[in-house]
Amino acid sequence: MALTQKYRGGLGCERCGEVIKWVRLMSGMWIAVQTKPVLYIPGEGKRWLVEYRNYDAEILKDCLIYEPFKGMDISKVEKGYMPHVFVCPGK
Repeated sequence: MALTQKYRGGLGCERCGEVIKWVRLMSGMWIAVQTKPVLYIPGEGKRWLVEYRNYDAEILKDCLIYEPFKGMDISKVEKGYMPHVFVCPGK
C-alpha cells in the first residue's frame, strides 16, 4: 500500500481488511488513515500524521504522540490521524 494515491479507495484495507478512513490532501491525493484519531504535540517529534480534517489536510512530519501522565505539555496537544500504511499488519 502506498502512502498516498490518486483516487479514494474502499472502506477496508485491501491487505488486512481493517476499516479505514480516507482523507483528501491539499495536493488532491488521497491517504488512508486509521478511523480513530490520535493526540499529538506538533513540532516535537518525528512521527508523520495527517491533520484532523476530511478535505484539504496536510501531512505533518514532526509530531510526537501524546502519552498522558508522562509529563508532556497538554496545552500543545492537537488531534490528527495516523496513516494506515504505518500500522497495517498486512504490509
